[in-house]
Amino acid sequence: MPADMNKVTDAVLVAAKKMGIDSSDFGVDDIIKFAIAYNVNTGDAVFEKAKYDARKGLNKLINANNALAVVDYLQALPFMNYSGSIMKSWAKNSFGRKFEKYGQIMPGLEERYY
Repeated sequence: MPADMNKVTDAVLVAAKKMGIDSSDFGVDDIIKFAIAYNVNTGDAVFEKAKYDARKGLNKLINANNALAVVDYLQALPFMNYSGSIMKSWAKNSFGRKFEKYGQIMPGLEERYY
């Protein structure tokens, strides 16, 4: 059974008006996007289920993207200026003085780029 788009449209237009958003140019796609983005309660069970599934998928995408960002940050950490001392300390504590040099920034690098 399809969603009652009249009910969805009415709910979205009321919500947009309350938010001070001009909805005069909204098409069907805009109405659906607005309802999903702002989690507008439309009162239509079919649309609410579709909206829930869409938002759940969006949350999975956001979480996956955030997880990738953490990995990118960790990969870049050794090249950041303030992490040199962290890497040096980590190498010293983890492997002893033998590997301490791997936590140091190359001589002259800091002066050239910072």
